[in-house]
Amino acid sequence: MEYKFRQELTENDFLVFYKLYLTKTFMRPLNIVLISIFFVVLLSGPFFGNYQTLYYAIGLAVFIAGLYYYMRGQGKRLYNGDPESFNMDYYVDENTLTFSTKEGSSSKMWSEFENLHEVEEFVFIYLKNKRVLIFKTDYVGSEVYDFIVERASRGMKAKNVIRYKK
Repeated sequence: MEYKFRQELTENDFLVFYKLYLTKTFMRPLNIVLISIFFVVLLSGPFFGNYQTLYYAIGLAVFIAGLYYYMRGQGKRLYNGDPESFNMDYYVDENTLTFSTKEGSSSKMWSEFENLHEVEEFVFIYLKNKRVLIFKTDYVGSEVYDFIVERASRGMKAKNVIRYKK
């Protein structure tokens, strides 16, 4: 099977990916455990007569929330820096996925994809060098979408494939 299509991602489409990526990297289990330990230690200070640690805990919470919202704003700036780079032409066949933008084109074998993360109408396919390709069902059609998901996930380890239950 061979498919050829064009996909033009909007800012909202990109922000769906960026928010998922930010949450996935920022809220890793180790980070959650460390932050929780800091909060438990800092919030237990007043019980031992040290009320200053309560202010540290509040400051840490404000800092983490501010950092998270600042990084979410970075997604908009990243997209608005060059919106045309998110418009791609694709050629998909049994062995390769070829994509081209205004800068040039690249062809990848299906075995070069490392992770697949599917959420509702999107699928994010990560290359080994941590680059990502974003596909939306509305833009590519359900037949092409299913073909891409099937071919990309075929050689991956089960832990690297996250599927959305429909």
